[in-house]
Amino acid sequence: MSPLIFALALSLLLLTPGPTNTLLALAGTARRSRTGLCCMGAELAGYFTTVLPVHVLAAPVLAAHPELGRVVSAVAALWVLTLSIRLWGRSLETDATVAVTPRLVYVTTVLNPKGLVIALALLPGQPGADLYLCLVLMAVLIPAAALLWLSLGATAIRRLSERHPALIMRAASSALLFFAAGLAGKAAGLI
Repeated sequence: MSPLIFALALSLLLLTPGPTNTLLALAGTARRSRTGLCCMGAELAGYFTTVLPVHVLAAPVLAAHPELGRVVSAVAALWVLTLSIRLWGRSLETDATVAVTPRLVYVTTVLNPKGLVIALALLPGQPGADLYLCLVLMAVLIPAAALLWLSLGATAIRRLSERHPALIMRAASSALLFFAAGLAGKAAGLI
């Protein structure tokens, strides 16, 4: 895959709603820009934590043992379900503030199946100039997409969350529950 096609495919993948992007949008509703920047860094670190080892070491193992992919999906489903339950619980509190931390973003990103897609399907298979350029593109495009999700939270969602904080938390919780169900379906071989 050429670096241009990689950049387009990666951009589309990163802009697709998912668990990490849901957390980034929620982080954007907070009035702390430092937290948002830390969450951007956490997402970048999370993707590289997954993508590099999977691309270099795990690709042959996963090709030989596809059931391991199901285990990864099951673990990711449990994590996203846990996040969903936490957010729903927070929505029931009188002060339903958003508590998205860089650690939550990092762990969610590490468990995000998008990392496997990047490592196993998008990155060039052989070391060389194209692979290194694609890694540089990742380092640029991941924070750019994170900034868009943070901005969405800071603009559109924040206005609504000021009036109805529980509604936003429940909507985010419901979205995460939907993603967890999809991951569980994949782990069970239903999807």
